[in-house]
Amino acid sequence: MKVNELKVGVLTYFVGTEFVYASLIGSGRVQKFRLARWDHVFPLIDQLFEAMERGSLSATIAPPEFHSFSYEWGRELLPPPADLKPFDVLIIIPHHSLHGLPLHTIWLEEADQFLATSHAVAYCSSATLLKRCMDRNRARQHDLASWQFALGEGEEATGPERPRRCVAVGTDVIGDRTSSYHSLSDKFASYFEDALTECATRQFKIRLKGDRRWEAICIVCHGYLDPKTSDNSGLLLERDAVGVTIRPIPLHRGVYYDFRDLPFQYLPVQVKPSRDAELMTISELKVDCLTDAQIVALFGCSTGAGHLISGDDFSTMAYQWLKIGAASALANLWEADIDFILRWSPYFLHKWLIQRQPKAIAWREANRAVLGESPETSPYYWGVVSLFGDWL
Repeated sequence: MKVNELKVGVLTYFVGTEFVYASLIGSGRVQKFRLARWDHVFPLIDQLFEAMERGSLSATIAPPEFHSFSYEWGRELLPPPADLKPFDVLIIIPHHSLHGLPLHTIWLEEADQFLATSHAVAYCSSATLLKRCMDRNRARQHDLASWQFALGEGEEATGPERPRRCVAVGTDVIGDRTSSYHSLSDKFASYFEDALTECATRQFKIRLKGDRRWEAICIVCHGYLDPKTSDNSGLLLERDAVGVTIRPIPLHRGVYYDFRDLPFQYLPVQVKPSRDAELMTISELKVDCLTDAQIVALFGCSTGAGHLISGDDFSTMAYQWLKIGAASALANLWEADIDFILRWSPYFLHKWLIQRQPKAIAWREANRAVLGESPETSPYYWGVVSLFGDWL
């Protein structure tokens, strides 16, 4: 199938005082929908987020509220299936409290499948950020009419030059599964010709800035979701063995000043590391950090979850990587089971890099493959990984 034959729809939400509204843009027209009553779904959304225990630092079982969302009232937040059916790809731009909702885990009764397997889905916090992600995606420099991807094994696949350079890190500073975390980061890196497996410390961000040629970044670790301040959320990494290093930061007219590279936030008291660890926060990434990565895989707890801040901006670790230059990001909306990510990620990488599928199509096909192996698997288990930014 050719990329330019895919039908792409942009589903944009608007939360009003009485109803949730949505517009579906694509195929040369704009459709508008009045969806659920706000006073009905807002308490349910609040209960769902509370029950999901985002930030608990360990995988949990699916709460009843999640099952109710996926199979019952969540359907009220989507346009009619007949209006969604013509599209292969859905780019979802939420609004207000809809940010962070796993809309892809909603069961579509008419299609007899989940949204995540009926459509390729990518989320973005705003149309502005989406445009920036699309502009920096190198794949869009290719002639899309000649880009043909394979859906089945043995089919011909031609397209833009595949990303070849990857840096990957993995560590478990809380439990005793560092070997599994390393296995995942090594597996991710093995799909690239030029791969570097770094020490999983905060200092690797500086080396990324000094060498922006890395086209893919994979970080496997625990994530921390601050309950109040999004900028204090981050990734739990190892402390650098060489001690405190120096970080040059530009302050004025190209003049650099040297600062001790201390973490912006010390470990929260509720985090009990099994060895020396540090927190690399969202606020730290906001200071002189840049990347040209085509994808950043953040396989850490709640790296796709966050808080709504001013201007309807949704602040998460995943979105911060998009803001500093990445075209797309894979991130967990809640606590993920590492064994599931070990199963899921090879499907995604094979379909994206070998079969040359666009990222959102590869994400959908990976979900289909996992559900094909275990059809009864709860969406809370497989729906944890979401794609953010550009879908291509």
